[in-house]
Amino acid sequence: MANARMASTCNRRSPASVSPVSMGRRLLNLLTGLSLLLLLATAAMWVRSEVTSDVWTHARAIPAPGRPDAAAHVVTDYVVSRDGALLLRRSRVNTAGFRNTVRLSDGPWEHNGGFAIVPTWVLPQVATWFTLPGVRAGRLTPSPGSVSYQVTDTEIEFRYWLLVLVAVLLPMARVPRLLHARRRRLRQRRGRCVECGYDLRGGGERCPECGAAVHSGASPS
Repeated sequence: MANARMASTCNRRSPASVSPVSMGRRLLNLLTGLSLLLLLATAAMWVRSEVTSDVWTHARAIPAPGRPDAAAHVVTDYVVSRDGALLLRRSRVNTAGFRNTVRLSDGPWEHNGGFAIVPTWVLPQVATWFTLPGVRAGRLTPSPGSVSYQVTDTEIEFRYWLLVLVAVLLPMARVPRLLHARRRRLRQRRGRCVECGYDLRGGGERCPECGAAVHSGASPS
């Protein structure tokens, strides 16, 4: 008898006893929480972008073949928040035409804020590649021979309203289910039918009002 009781306890505590449905609910709850955090951060950045501009930059060098101490390309990444939009930009410079050797360097991300107008060295004129509602992409590649070195600029811009819309989709889809689950838990705690709310304190295995089975465990969330 004691052995059977211990085996039953072990089975209840075994990770394998957690159903895939329960794991799916936990994952959805986690993703919903992350979406809410992303929504709050995006909304805060949107408000800030209407007042001031922020620029994050990061430069790194790609080694030249056969010359481990020199760079064949210098890649600079920009993240720019301004005027209700988030811009991701990459500038790639081919250093083959440089007279002096470009040494390898890989610095940390740097932040500059408070621009009333973002400088032109961050946002030069780039031809629009394609445009969709809330999204714009651009790419600029100089023609060969136009300069002694080649610069390729690629950028994509997202309007903050689009990012807020994407971030709010999952929480909005989950709200009705979470409210329904909360209502079922409250009814069960108060001794009522989780389906129709009928008072079940009189006992019985089924609700006399709607015929639903009486649940003794916690309702799903």
